[in-house]
Amino acid sequence: MDDSIYRDFYWARDQIELWWAMAWPHLTSDVAMRLYVVVAALAILVGSIYLAYRMMSELRKIELGEFAFRQRGRKPRTQKSIDTLRERIKEFRARRWRFFLTRLAALLVFGFIIPSTGLYLSGAYYDWFDATHHAFVAIHGGDVVAAPRPMILLAFVFNQLSHGTMMDFLEVFHVDFGQVVNNPDNYAFSLAVFLYRSFVGTFAVVLLFFIRRATLILWRLEPIENLLPAPRTAAIPAT
Repeated sequence: MDDSIYRDFYWARDQIELWWAMAWPHLTSDVAMRLYVVVAALAILVGSIYLAYRMMSELRKIELGEFAFRQRGRKPRTQKSIDTLRERIKEFRARRWRFFLTRLAALLVFGFIIPSTGLYLSGAYYDWFDATHHAFVAIHGGDVVAAPRPMILLAFVFNQLSHGTMMDFLEVFHVDFGQVVNNPDNYAFSLAVFLYRSFVGTFAVVLLFFIRRATLILWRLEPIENLLPAPRTAAIPAT
């Protein structure tokens, strides 16, 4: 083989190693680490919201008609065949309810739990991300609170969750939970809180809509016994 190919190969390898050695300190710097965390957090949040909307799309398919069992074949007449049909209808409805409840649980996870976890972690490690601006102030007095304890952070997340899901109700009556709120002078963290409350507020309305739909389905669903034919009775011989 031509020696020039080997020379080009080793030259390219040396160049890659040189550029990698020059780039490595920048790739592992504090700024780069913070950038990685922000990108990963945004990717998780976007993925969670996307999956929540997917669950909403699948939940829209659940209507009263989806619980209508369609019998195929001959109409059962004997008691045994009627009992078999009853079990088939029960299993069919159970599958439809499992479909509905699993999607509803997934909506809770992707629409509420994951964003709430992200808000908690962003508050817990905000000082590492930006040590020059504090994220929290006391509810009463407005004093800056640095590195709040875990239980105080949990109360803060619950406070934001309740304000987001109940919209302006708690704001109007000045109801707050916990000891801290977001620092309004910290625009970055306050924007994150605003987005969080917007997301959970939207999903709360959707969740109530689907709970209402499930309640109406339960109310209007015809009892199984009304769907079963009467068993064929034996003819009484004439006397």
